[in-house]
Amino acid sequence: MILVTNKVKKEDYLKDERLSQAGLLYQEKLSEFLKPELEIALVPSFVPWRYNNTSEEGCEYVNVIATSGHISRVLRYISDSMKAFSLLKRSTSRRLVVYNLDVHNLLFVFLSCFFSSKRIYLIVADYILHKNIILRSLFDFLLAKVDGVIVLNDKIDVNSNSLLLPGLVRKSDVFKMTDLDSLNCAIFSGSIGRTTGIELCLQTVSQMRDINLYISGKPYHYTDREFKSLKASFEQCPNIFYQGLMERNEYSKLLNKVSIAFSLRDPHDIEHDYNFPSKILEYLASGKFVISSKRYSFIPDGIIYYCDYTNESLSHCLRKILDMSPSEIEFSRQKIYDFMLNNYSDVKLNECINKLESKYEASA
Repeated sequence: MILVTNKVKKEDYLKDERLSQAGLLYQEKLSEFLKPELEIALVPSFVPWRYNNTSEEGCEYVNVIATSGHISRVLRYISDSMKAFSLLKRSTSRRLVVYNLDVHNLLFVFLSCFFSSKRIYLIVADYILHKNIILRSLFDFLLAKVDGVIVLNDKIDVNSNSLLLPGLVRKSDVFKMTDLDSLNCAIFSGSIGRTTGIELCLQTVSQMRDINLYISGKPYHYTDREFKSLKASFEQCPNIFYQGLMERNEYSKLLNKVSIAFSLRDPHDIEHDYNFPSKILEYLASGKFVISSKRYSFIPDGIIYYCDYTNESLSHCLRKILDMSPSEIEFSRQKIYDFMLNNYSDVKLNECINKLESKYEASA
């Protein structure tokens, strides 16, 4: 199997705030679970580092030319795709798995579809509705042309041969069934933005002084001035603590400290209709009680605690969790534990790839 990703080296994860930590972690698991014979990483064009097309731990990092300006970025997309395609052609592996279709790998996927005999499977982590009609048509054409897709959200309908797998979780990362010390600590992490619910969260928790809120991550669609103003608005609240973007070890310590986690997507924002927050699975795998303002048909009530996108509903949901008895806590966590082990492991990912292959062969 050949795996094509879009990432940087581990030591560079936190060097540029534009890098999605969730996306990098997902690709890390893809490589670990699929164990590809060859991995080709198209280095994101916006980062300034030159890897000189080096190999490391079975991965070929591709960034053929430096990028500065629109024209050089387009040239970068073309040169990287051509380099990746030449690596693909040398491989004798019959299956190709590509993480996400985007402008960087668009030419590569096109070449692979029409000028190689590989079976091509796409992981559709984000389905973007491009404003440019020509670009949108090209994306939709290639998404339908590949031999199969794995989608992270059941609202994504781009290929007749598709399967739903909302995320990946290492078995070793699923929490152990131990007692919780307290329910009065919560976390909001990842993209800190209006449409991801930070203002709703702050307004609600600032009025509930029996719970401590820890915020980690990076601003999302805020200017520096707007974000400074937002921080100033809650700095006087003794139960709200801003941690910023954290190293993974420090973040893990914080996650171990809390019992409740927020995923507060604005359900009216179409941006959230075609993705699934990987943070939700991370929280569930860590044994947290997750509160989500957006409903996902593939995760039932009781695994996630759903609320409306209002202060009143969020406050009611929080109070429901805080008032749980020890036996209710144990019962709920056992349900979460079983659900995670049965649905998001390395076994499940490989089952999906094999099912896509079987469906393709049956229809050929």
